[in-house]
Amino acid sequence: MLSAVFLTRAFGVFGTGVLASLSPCVYPMLPITLGFIGKQADGRSRNAAIWFYTLGQSLALFAIGIIAVQLGETLGFSSQSAWVQVPIGLLLIGLGLVSWMGKLPGLASRWNHLSNTVTDGASKRGLAGAFLLGVSAALVASPCTSPILGGVLALLSTSSSLFEGMVLMFLYSAGFSLLFLFAGLGVLKASRFPRSGPWLARVHGLSSLLLVGAGLYYLSQPLGLW
Repeated sequence: MLSAVFLTRAFGVFGTGVLASLSPCVYPMLPITLGFIGKQADGRSRNAAIWFYTLGQSLALFAIGIIAVQLGETLGFSSQSAWVQVPIGLLLIGLGLVSWMGKLPGLASRWNHLSNTVTDGASKRGLAGAFLLGVSAALVASPCTSPILGGVLALLSTSSSLFEGMVLMFLYSAGFSLLFLFAGLGVLKASRFPRSGPWLARVHGLSSLLLVGAGLYYLSQPLGLW
């Protein structure tokens, strides 16, 4: 039977993925990304290109998640010791505050250069190009979503098993790709999506607060408050 802790993590990670897709530096790029992938399809099915892009992104995130879980097991992060919970809690709070700022201080220009370099390297046309573009999108996350992904990976490092970590990373990837898939496959019309505006900053702020809240939860464990 699934534990209440795991279910809470599962819903939280999925919701965080959805919120990350609504961040100010991801949501406005949705139509541009869809249009670019449509051109990359090179005459093949646009839907197939959308799926290949999502597959590349998901597999890359899976790989990152497995590394985080394995590293956590090696370092003993799955233990309930205060020596583990306090650093993880402080890390999550720090990532939440950095996320609230909307960028990685002093690294935005370098990050954009790296992102452009990787994207140019994934410019191959066809389904392979769409797949590689998805991989690059996962590996070179934007400055305003990197802290969120870092927080998710920190949570994954405390997973009790590799299977649990993989499930959680799948849920994050599913949440992050949901809006893109719905728009790309025509389930929802991208033209009907709300226009970018101040609401994006509020949604991003909510995801940042969730990271801070998760950090406070971990800090409260050694004190027996939960």
